[in-house]
Amino acid sequence: MKLRIIYLFCCAYLMVTVSLAQQSRFKNERRIYLWDVTLSMKGGGSQPTPNIYDKVVDALEKDINSINDEQTEILVLPFQTSILDYWKTLATSTGKKSLIDKIKDFNNNNLTKTNIALPMEKVMTTWIKPDKRNVLILLTDGIQNATPKQELIEQIQKWCRIAEKNDAHAFYVMLTQFAQDEELIKVIDETCRMSKIVIDDDFDINFVELLPQSNYKYNIKDDAGKKLSLQIEYKKNIKIPEDLEVLCYCEPNPYVDINQTATIKNNLLEIAMKQKQCYDSLKVRLPQNVNEQIMVHFEMKEPEKHPKVQLLNDECTLELINKPEKTLKVYVKD
Repeated sequence: MKLRIIYLFCCAYLMVTVSLAQQSRFKNERRIYLWDVTLSMKGGGSQPTPNIYDKVVDALEKDINSINDEQTEILVLPFQTSILDYWKTLATSTGKKSLIDKIKDFNNNNLTKTNIALPMEKVMTTWIKPDKRNVLILLTDGIQNATPKQELIEQIQKWCRIAEKNDAHAFYVMLTQFAQDEELIKVIDETCRMSKIVIDDDFDINFVELLPQSNYKYNIKDDAGKKLSLQIEYKKNIKIPEDLEVLCYCEPNPYVDINQTATIKNNLLEIAMKQKQCYDSLKVRLPQNVNEQIMVHFEMKEPEKHPKVQLLNDECTLELINKPEKTLKVYVKD
C-alpha cells in the first residue's frame, strides 16, 4: 500500500511538472515598451543631447509591426518622472495600427528630469504577471537624475527574483552615450533575465528573441542514436542569423552526455546526445515508473557577435523514458 501511494505521488508530481512546462511554452506573450519621452529625446533639456525622438518613434513602429502573433499583448508606457499614459492592444493589424497612431500623435513638452526607477517599479508590480510570457523593453537616452541613482539600481536588483517567478525578460536599451553609466552597466550585467543593449546609429530595436523548447522526452531504446530536435519559437517576423551558434550542455549525470555547439535550422536546434551506457545497462539503472529528468542548458557562443539576439529560455528538461519491455507469455496445454 505504501509503495502504491509513493508511486501515485510521483506520477502526480510528474504530471504537474510537465503541465507547467507546457504552459510556459504555449502561453501568449505580453510585450511592454517603457518609453522615455523626456525633452532630452528631442535635443532639449539641461544639457546638449541629440534629437533622436523621431528615430525612436520609427524604431518602435518597425518593432511593433514585426510581431506576427496576433495573441501577443502590447503595452506602451511613455514616461518622464512617472508613467504619463497607458496604451494596450493585441497585435492584430488593427490593434498595431491604432497603437502606432497613438505613439506618433503623442506630444508632451514638459521639462522634467528622468526617473526610471519609479516607472520600472510600477511595471514590475502592475504588469509583470505569470499569466503570460513577459518581455520588457526599456528605452532611455539618459540616466536616473530626478532621484538618486541608487533607487534605479535597487529596482534592477529586484528584477531577477520577479522575472524568474513571472517568466519575464527585460531589455535595458541605452539609446545614446548619455544613458551609459559604468556602475549601472555592471549591475545590469550581474542581473539575470536582463540584457543591456547599446544602440548604434541605426536605432534598430528589432531584437531576435528566441524561445527554445523547455521539455523534451527521449526513449532510451527507440531514440538511441537520434539527435534531440528542439523547436525554437519566436513571436516576430524576424530572420535568425545563419552563423548563430548555441552552446548546449547537460548537467553531470551517469546516463547521457551533451556537450556541443549547434546551429538553428528550419526553426530546430538539433543536438547530438551520447548514451554513456549500453541499453541493457541503462534499462536496469533508470527508473521505469517515472522519467529521469536531466537539465540541458543553452548559451550563446558569441553573444557580442549578435547583441540583439537573446534566448528567452536557457534550459530544457530532458526526460529519459525507460519503458519496460513487453513480454509474450505462451502457455502449452497439457
